[in-house]
Amino acid sequence: LRHSPIGRGASGSLAMFGSQVVDDATLRTGAYARRYGERLGPQLDVTLREGSRTQTDFRAGIGGTNVLLVGEGPLTRSSRGSWLVAARRSLLEWPTEEGKSTRTPFGFSDGVAKIAYDVRASQQVGLTVITGTASVDEDDNLTPHELARGTTHASAVSLSWRSTARSGLIL
Repeated sequence: LRHSPIGRGASGSLAMFGSQVVDDATLRTGAYARRYGERLGPQLDVTLREGSRTQTDFRAGIGGTNVLLVGEGPLTRSSRGSWLVAARRSLLEWPTEEGKSTRTPFGFSDGVAKIAYDVRASQQVGLTVITGTASVDEDDNLTPHELARGTTHASAVSLSWRSTARSGLIL
């Protein structure tokens, strides 16, 4: 999932989660089958990390483009599970200068929540939720029948169950 202004000319895109929640990222080069829409070429495989199973921790950060809050910790006292929550809000559209600005403000907010729990030593269940909103507003000279503001909302929910039958076999 990504934030991306559509139909606004040359622009980029932004993942709906920050690097603070990424455990692993692998760029797979080459041309793959058309499983992902109309695109051929490399794919980026991203794995979101689990929260800490040893201690509860809260962090905040502010940068040139966004503010970020991250919290994580053990789900139970026995450390059989963990939780992770992260939220971001962009600063690109703030402060606004209505009537004076000619730029195209692009704003976004997103959140990630992940819970992992070991049902047994060989079985783990998990729940991941990713959600976000992005908006773009242009100061163009639009006709009365055109839309001036575009907003997108996207969410994904993933429920997982992982079972290790033997040391060399994972389902």
